[in-house]
Amino acid sequence: MYLLNHSSTDCFFNLACEEYFVKNSQEDFFLLWQNDNTIVVGKNQNTLEEINHPYVTEHNIRVVRRMTGGGAVYHDLGNVNFSIIQTTEKEHFNDYAYFTQPVCLFLQTLGLHVQLSGRNDLTLCGMKFSGNAQACFGNRVLHHGTILFDSDITCLSKALTPNPLKIDSKGIKSVRSRVTNLKSSLSDDITVTAFMKSLTSYLLHSIPNLQEHRLTPEETAAIQSLADKKYRTWEWNYGSSPPFTLSKSRKYPFGIVTLHLYIESGQLRTLKIYGDFFGKKETENLEEKLQNTVFRYETILKTLELISVSDYIEGMDALEFCDLLFH
Repeated sequence: MYLLNHSSTDCFFNLACEEYFVKNSQEDFFLLWQNDNTIVVGKNQNTLEEINHPYVTEHNIRVVRRMTGGGAVYHDLGNVNFSIIQTTEKEHFNDYAYFTQPVCLFLQTLGLHVQLSGRNDLTLCGMKFSGNAQACFGNRVLHHGTILFDSDITCLSKALTPNPLKIDSKGIKSVRSRVTNLKSSLSDDITVTAFMKSLTSYLLHSIPNLQEHRLTPEETAAIQSLADKKYRTWEWNYGSSPPFTLSKSRKYPFGIVTLHLYIESGQLRTLKIYGDFFGKKETENLEEKLQNTVFRYETILKTLELISVSDYIEGMDALEFCDLLFH
């Protein structure tokens, strides 16, 4: 097995790195890595349902979809991530105790009595500090997990709390749990960097034949290419969301405006506009102009800027319409 502890904090590169070694190697890997200010959503989730979109946009938090199922998680530089990639028989798939054992044993050396709770969480004193997920690709298993060491819990809570939208989705909703940072339970005031160094040293001494690995230029180029073609794209991160319906309503000086939408494959398939407002033109015409548009703020705003929204909803402009739609 190889230990890869690289310095990238780019979430798109890091998730591409996992996929590259799962699908392009038969070697076993233990990866340690960090993402800077990122929400990682599960493969089967509706992205917009999991995030507080205005907060995420305002604070430049990146959003990326991973290859595994489970719920959405927040990463920052106070959080440590680990991935285990193995060629193994399928009896180890869904065996979270097996894959989390190295981390649990290390934490015990720090005096932390942690335990596996439920199916895939690690807890300390009943509070979650690690969420884990797995995926199987032929005879290859990817297991990865988070370790909240010194994360911004306030930011975590706000970023993962969506606005009170009426969303009816077939996506898998994240289960909100009480969370804690490990640092607050340690007697020594150590940094996340020191924590990672200690974990690295422990793994090298406790896992037989574990060797450190550095990314080659060829591997780096291939991973970067995968990141650009897949993980940085709106289509993967948002367009892959399950179909969902969305209702938004707001009261303005010119009346109440209510929007009902159906989004599928990242596109606005159906839009209905209701309210007690006035307008010169039929709202059906505006609905048709936005039908099958990519459900993205910038795309819809660009379309609306070519239209006089106030012709359909007296007193409303393109920015206000988009604000109602997305915020």
